[in-house]
Amino acid sequence: MESSSFGNKPGLVILGLIGLVVSATAAQKSAAHAQAPAVAPPQGAAVAPPQGAAVAPVAQQAPVPDRKTLVIDKIEQHLTPRTDTWCMYAEFTAGTPESEDDYKNKTNGPVPSVVQPNLRLDGVAVGDVCQFKVILDKDFDQVGANGENRAKGSFKATRRGKKNFRYTMKGPGNYYNVADDNAIDVSWHLTIYWHLE
Repeated sequence: MESSSFGNKPGLVILGLIGLVVSATAAQKSAAHAQAPAVAPPQGAAVAPPQGAAVAPVAQQAPVPDRKTLVIDKIEQHLTPRTDTWCMYAEFTAGTPESEDDYKNKTNGPVPSVVQPNLRLDGVAVGDVCQFKVILDKDFDQVGANGENRAKGSFKATRRGKKNFRYTMKGPGNYYNVADDNAIDVSWHLTIYWHLE
């Protein structure tokens, strides 16, 4: 009776068995790795994009404006269309949300004439536009609604500033027309002073 080819070589038999065991173990590990679920990164951890993927730019958040109170310190009349004394009404609007304040007085003049209305508008930041109206009339009861002489304009709020406004002749709605820089037929000239606090 013939013996197996391994019969007379016990060392080869042992090596063959070890090889079979190692191969089976490697196969089991490979299969387990293929079936393992993907593990999510810890919460809050940064995840790198796949290699070669486009990365979207991070949106830059606009800075929140520093809103303060705009104070109208002074209105100075250098020249007015009135030759007598007058009553004055002033109205200013600015801010987010919109804020409005007004001032009314009487017995102004002659020029130069200065009033200190101390008007206060909340929620105003540097660069915000402030709109205004200045109205003159001889009748105190009419100056706010049906004033005979009206001017309007605007300026950008700064930490502290002033601006000149010059007007020529009366236009539609009794509002005086804004004068050009080189105009010589100016009939109304005023300066507004302000600051933020």
